[in-house]
Amino acid sequence: MSLVHTYRIIAGHMSLGDGHGSGSLPAIPAGVFIGRDSPDVVATASDYDSDTIGGGSSATAQIEFRIYRKNISGSSGFEITISRTLGTGNAFWYNTANVQASLTATEVSLYTNTTAVPTEVGIKRNIDSAPVYTVTGSDGIYKNALLSVTASTSVGGGTQFVTDSFNDTFEFWGRASGYADTLLGSFTGTVSASAESSCFIGEALVTMSDYTTKRIDDIVIGDIIIGQDGISNEVVNIRTVNINSTIYGFNGIKCFVTASHPFLTTTGWKSLNVTMGQAKYPDLDITQLAVGDTLIKFNADTQLYYEEEIVSIEQESLEGTVYNLNVSGNDTPDIDGNDTYIVNGYVVHNK
Repeated sequence: MSLVHTYRIIAGHMSLGDGHGSGSLPAIPAGVFIGRDSPDVVATASDYDSDTIGGGSSATAQIEFRIYRKNISGSSGFEITISRTLGTGNAFWYNTANVQASLTATEVSLYTNTTAVPTEVGIKRNIDSAPVYTVTGSDGIYKNALLSVTASTSVGGGTQFVTDSFNDTFEFWGRASGYADTLLGSFTGTVSASAESSCFIGEALVTMSDYTTKRIDDIVIGDIIIGQDGISNEVVNIRTVNINSTIYGFNGIKCFVTASHPFLTTTGWKSLNVTMGQAKYPDLDITQLAVGDTLIKFNADTQLYYEEEIVSIEQESLEGTVYNLNVSGNDTPDIDGNDTYIVNGYVVHNK
């Protein structure tokens, strides 16, 4: 009497498993799997969105796992795949060579097995009580099961920042006549989604086209303000939001801005929250803003731009109303502007 084992893959690791159900029937023979030495989580994806002027923001990230029972290279077997179906942030997986690779909307193979020949395949999450098996496809060969792990969040008028994260483990099962239902593999994915409203405090000073300054909470649509390179930009929309969050300032001045707003430096656009900045503004090539960076500023009295090195970054909590401007430029019907303006002397990008 021969003893039959099947190997299962838990979070990318090979371990000895047993079949379950159907009394004392043996497990489906899955053969020997050359396991990979990968992290507990084999795939991850993220998404980020910041406020749109006049509205809120929302973010959703999703990873999709599938198992197929199909003809593989002329032999029957099964294949487990993964893809990123929602989200615009970073997404990656560890391939069978334990090398990190980008995860896109195109399915990639987590595991292919041509030895095990299940006639039906099923999938379950770790919170489910039992696998859900698929029905036979129209060709009698192709079958698949699908589940996904999703994080979703949104921010509106009463909140400054929200985030959501989720991870789940998916088990992949097979059925075949004369065998017990068998666990064929198990993988874990994680996702995160963040939504933010980015703004300035009401007393922050905006530089006008006549080189005077005006509190941002006194700005009105149609005002003409100065931006990068001395270009005049028209205010086309204003957004206010109530927050209970952290604001920041530089070199001992009063804190005045939330974390992800892009500031112009001598080496390009930078943000205190580089992850969110990169996700929202991929064309700006945003990098981390930190002590030692040199900010570009404008002196309204001399009408000259100058440089200021960051020697300290301050932060404090704020519960109150903050403000954001949209000015003429590439993202508005009036493309004559350049999507920038000046707040407390600092050149900032349109949000």
